[in-house]
Amino acid sequence: MFATGNIKRQKTREQTRSLDNDNFPGKRDAEFARQTYNIKRQKTREQTRSLDNDNFPAMGRIDYKPDASYSHHEDNFYYRYYNSNERLHGRTMEDWMRPSIFLGKAFTPYPGCSPRPWSENPITLYNMQNMHSLENYKRGVRAMFELCMKMGIKYWSGYDRDLAPEGETSEETQYNYEQVVDLIQEYQQKSGIRPLWIGIDFKNTYKFRNGAVTNPESSIVTYAGYQTKRALDIANKLGAENVMFSASQEGYFNIMNTDITRELKNFHKFLKLMIEHKDRIGYRGQLLMQTAYDNRKAFRDEGYKYCYDFPSTLCFLKHYNFERQFKLVVKPGHFSYMANMYGCLGSIDIKHKNLYDVQKAAMTMKMIVENGGISPGGLTFYVPHHKSTFDAKDLAEAFITAVDTYAKALRIAVKFINDIQLNKSIQMRYVSFSSGWGSKFNSSEANLDDCDDQIRKQEPNIMQPPPSRSEHWYAVLTRNMETPFK
Repeated sequence: MFATGNIKRQKTREQTRSLDNDNFPGKRDAEFARQTYNIKRQKTREQTRSLDNDNFPAMGRIDYKPDASYSHHEDNFYYRYYNSNERLHGRTMEDWMRPSIFLGKAFTPYPGCSPRPWSENPITLYNMQNMHSLENYKRGVRAMFELCMKMGIKYWSGYDRDLAPEGETSEETQYNYEQVVDLIQEYQQKSGIRPLWIGIDFKNTYKFRNGAVTNPESSIVTYAGYQTKRALDIANKLGAENVMFSASQEGYFNIMNTDITRELKNFHKFLKLMIEHKDRIGYRGQLLMQTAYDNRKAFRDEGYKYCYDFPSTLCFLKHYNFERQFKLVVKPGHFSYMANMYGCLGSIDIKHKNLYDVQKAAMTMKMIVENGGISPGGLTFYVPHHKSTFDAKDLAEAFITAVDTYAKALRIAVKFINDIQLNKSIQMRYVSFSSGWGSKFNSSEANLDDCDDQIRKQEPNIMQPPPSRSEHWYAVLTRNMETPFK
């Protein structure tokens, strides 16, 4: 009797489950989909947490140690000068520098470079197709975020082609980018690290050898538009503070078969389309333009560029009335001083020998502090500067040293800005414009006839040019680099 009752109850339950599935099949499918999604997401989070210490296992949080000894050559995982929250001249060091780590070349697969330490089978993997797999790009992104978190760096920078591999179709390419962007968003939510800029890379592909937006073939210009739209959409989704347009491919090899007028007009039209799409999607970041200047390459190797250096790029932007929409990305030194002078300094790329040049870094940081900052741009550190293999530990040391070099430069710059004697020396160098004829010239009250009369009144031997004292000030700068900071 009890057995019969149990059998009946079991049948009733089975009928109930079958009826539930017959009448509401979508409900069970939706619940199953939600459970599957949650399981996959949980696995992804667990993988993310497990990978946080996989790429730089011997490296912990990088601390500020101003009194650390120089004798331990194998222990360089510390900052001697960079203390992110320390206030100098009214702001924190982090606000003045806004340092960012460059994603490409160091972390994700790069054309012509050997596999990275975190690639799949890095020792034996020299097959180009496998090296540029989606998984290797994801591994590079994880390694970059791990290093940023351990170094205490809040920004990273990278080109669109540094994020994911190109697929055989546009659908496959879109899938690859969606996968990596989702991974980056997960890390951003966990760490607060976000892009300083997302760049549009027209350089590392055969399609744009004869130009991207100035190419004589319309289908190539169309592909450049497709790539630009994708980069803007990614930047908007990731909350990048800037989007950088690289003009490195825009130019010509032979004037005989080049219509410069047409190509520059196409360049102008393309940038207008870029601005229109930026406004359409509601992206509020700053647009940047990177010059093609590279003193290691001659014209005969790369052709003649429309935006070769800072002056030519500024002339192009002003001619087509783009100077309000675009600011310039330049390198430390003369071009950064001039870009700041003309109000178009956007961001600074630090690579090659500039990574550890304290003298040039000090003058660059002095310019930034006197300008009141470089926001929304910053300092982007490109490491390594070679294409050979490297160790993860050495890569971390290179980034730490580069950031610390510019932190030391910032301290020197603030010291110079607060140096009363130095400021007085600069004023005394131009003291002749404060009175007499110099004052009249300075106030725009003189003309060339007045200059002629003034010279006739003076004896030729009276005009003695003052010494530049360049050697003295180089010595002062060098001595200040040797001074300890306490």
